[in-house]
Amino acid sequence: TAFATSAMPNLTLPAALRTHAAVRCRRLRTRNLRCRARADPQYDVVSLGNLCVDAFLNVPECAAAEPDTANRLTFAMQSDVHLKDPSMLELLVEKQAHGVLDPVPLEAGGHCNFLIAASRLGLKVAAWGHIGADSNGTFLSDVLTSEGVTHLPMESGDDVDTTLTCYVLVDDKSEHRFCSRYDFGPWPLLPDPVEGDDKHTSGFGLCVNGFSFDELEGERVWKFARDVRETPDGFVLFDPGPRCKRFALPAGEDNDEQHVLGSWPSCVDILCVTREEGLQLLRERPSARAVASDDPLALAATLLLCEEDAVLQWVVVKLGDRGAVLVERNSRGDAGSGYLVYNGVDVGVHVSPAVQVPEVVDTVGCGDSFAAALALGYRRGWAADRALALAAAVGGATATRRGAGRNVADMKTVCTLLTEPRDYDAEESDPGELGAKVWVLNELSRQ
Repeated sequence: TAFATSAMPNLTLPAALRTHAAVRCRRLRTRNLRCRARADPQYDVVSLGNLCVDAFLNVPECAAAEPDTANRLTFAMQSDVHLKDPSMLELLVEKQAHGVLDPVPLEAGGHCNFLIAASRLGLKVAAWGHIGADSNGTFLSDVLTSEGVTHLPMESGDDVDTTLTCYVLVDDKSEHRFCSRYDFGPWPLLPDPVEGDDKHTSGFGLCVNGFSFDELEGERVWKFARDVRETPDGFVLFDPGPRCKRFALPAGEDNDEQHVLGSWPSCVDILCVTREEGLQLLRERPSARAVASDDPLALAATLLLCEEDAVLQWVVVKLGDRGAVLVERNSRGDAGSGYLVYNGVDVGVHVSPAVQVPEVVDTVGCGDSFAAALALGYRRGWAADRALALAAAVGGATATRRGAGRNVADMKTVCTLLTEPRDYDAEESDPGELGAKVWVLNELSRQ
């Protein structure tokens, strides 16, 4: 057994993981061996649901004691818990409908962040989900069209007249709070698609996030994922996001998704999580969670090898300003990477520092943009370290702008971040990291 990493030596893999590696690493990538018939997909990636409009509200500090709308919003934002009161959402909807609030700037939200970033990177993408026939729906459709994203309407037995709206409250310090139907239910928020609506298979890849489970029945979500994986070269990317907090509720406490979320190891090729989200996914595996609790690399490897029937290929743990780690199945690490070898099975380990940006303006949408770059790398067969280098740059580029949606990373900013040198000690520099960036730049320049 051998394990090493040159990029971040303080991150090590516990012996408990090495003991079980031979049992857990049984499955090889079978993407080219799947034989379910389908016509050639039209798209590189299709997203599942979570098509919403973000309505931004500036919430100033109010000195008046009167319980007017502005004061209620300020108090709710400062205390946070009051934003989880359904009456707050009713207040926002009512005041906007009657023109009491100032004109509300709109932006494409939810899965649109992922889709727009992926489209700008050169992927052909489509959004499978509900968009209502209201003014917000018209706005959202126009944005997607202008960004080269195709909307595939989700056919259901019930008409959906309104577009899901998420109110984003922003204070003078640019702190954000969110208030929407995603927080209050009743779940699922939208009717399931009718049998025979199989637009999810019109792409090689399917992108699923935690909000997909708010909109649709959980079992249907994983069925859609399995449908895609059973097709030639099909893959599924899962980014659970902040909805892991709801999934983590004990069964019976306003939560019927606990058993459903447990299906992810057998349905997902790429898992993209923060440390907190990864630990939530391991909540029913206390021994594995204990091993992984203190080390991001251990967490990523534990998620990758958590079940014998797991089909995961890449697991990424995002570390904010510390960068990210990626663990991949059955791959010997190249320069700048580590690897675990046990009984002839290789598990590659890749570490990427965060890119340096002139100023972090807003972190909303950074994770979605990061995931878009991973989808591009996986779809095009890139080496994992190269996909991770691009993801770090795309996430960093999004952080330089406010509001996500149409303000996510563009190619010019991404290329600038890939070319600018990072401020570190030359003796601790990683030639593998530099080589990955150069390769990515050359690849992007050919688009």
